[in-house]
Amino acid sequence: MKLNMSFFDSLKSGVGALLPMLAVSGAVSCSPVLCDVVMDVRSKSEYSIDLHGVPPSIVSICERRMAENSSLDSALASKVAFGLAGKLEKDLSLGEGDIPVYTFYSDEMDASDIEDIKYLLTNAGSDRVIVLDSLRVKDFKVEQAGTADSRYAVRTDVLAPFSLKMHLFSLDSLLYGTSPSEKVFAVDQYLQWSLISNEPVEDSRAVSAVMGSISGAFTELGEEIGAGFTPQWKEQSRKVVAYDTGKWYRAYLYASQFKWQEALSLWMGLADGRNARRTAYAAYNAAVACEMMEKFDLAQEWLDMAGDYHSFECISEEQRNIDEGRSNQVISLEAVLK
Repeated sequence: MKLNMSFFDSLKSGVGALLPMLAVSGAVSCSPVLCDVVMDVRSKSEYSIDLHGVPPSIVSICERRMAENSSLDSALASKVAFGLAGKLEKDLSLGEGDIPVYTFYSDEMDASDIEDIKYLLTNAGSDRVIVLDSLRVKDFKVEQAGTADSRYAVRTDVLAPFSLKMHLFSLDSLLYGTSPSEKVFAVDQYLQWSLISNEPVEDSRAVSAVMGSISGAFTELGEEIGAGFTPQWKEQSRKVVAYDTGKWYRAYLYASQFKWQEALSLWMGLADGRNARRTAYAAYNAAVACEMMEKFDLAQEWLDMAGDYHSFECISEEQRNIDEGRSNQVISLEAVLK
């Protein structure tokens, strides 16, 4: 935990140098201090979907005929599926093999056919199924370029363009809307390898050089897709206004220890309306505490109250935090299957 403190000049002008601590024996200050409380804050997963509770099964649908000039086949498509399964098992604290993986050819299974999806949902061992549909690796591209490494004259880039669709289905309904073809994830990207050499490399040799690592690359692709289901944590800071006396200081200490409920209880009492600025600061702090506890509606009420008593620059910043928090809320699968 890091605490960075600085005087908030816009709260009160003419303040002196920052004291090393908010509470100094024998010192009394009437100046508000703005404190940065640094913490890890959860942000939404890429797909804003919560898979905790009932793990999904994974189905890979691939082409029976290999695409020309590519190594795509059912085994390669399965690499993506097993990479996805492994990542989800790790992130959901499951055992190896707890998420089953099935492979179908596209002439056997159609992700846009409601009857096929019903078959999957009743036979795949889970009431949630992630379908990886039609992974296609297109023709490799080879590009020659210079290199910044003085030891080598040529850099050869090998690009493997691919496309992929991903769907998430539930036994009760579909995740988004009612169409069985509704997709959660669709991408047209490419894998890239860079080879450096003293002489230009023929296209065929360059492609052959990377073929040994392509299976691992598609396994990593599956892992990257799996990471999109996992909420991420990032370091953020929240500003709270404090004074170095009484309840204000105790509330600040609670906040610095991430005891937001205890801090909120004190700030609610300090927002008593007797002093407009202090009421605004206490209400603002209460909004921060509620936001950190993901009580966004209550946070908005406190922030509106703060603005009614006294407008200061932190209010707009906290408004952005509340808005972002609302948008980052993880969607429970059951909450949207209505």
